[in-house]
Amino acid sequence: MGFAQDSTEHVVVKGTTGLLALTSKELRRTEQENCISCSKCVDVCPMKLMPLIFERNFITNKLEKNIEYNLIDCIECGACTYICPANRPLNEAIRAGKIELRNKK
Repeated sequence: MGFAQDSTEHVVVKGTTGLLALTSKELRRTEQENCISCSKCVDVCPMKLMPLIFERNFITNKLEKNIEYNLIDCIECGACTYICPANRPLNEAIRAGKIELRNKK
């Protein structure tokens, strides 16, 4: 959970619960590819949600549809982004989608 940091210059605050240091190989910084609907993100989701649908609805500006798929139930653990073979920024889309839905209320 949390945000990726690209520097060791960022501060650790009271809410920091842990740090994860990955090697450059583990980071898998590759170009994004199109979603192939492999459903690995669905399989790994601890809340049994559909992150690929959240991202599609966010990209196509159909945020209201995400309510039907229980976007608000997402705990933003980031497992979907980590497991995605297409390197899709699923967690970023989920966070941005939640913010936009809250701003519409």
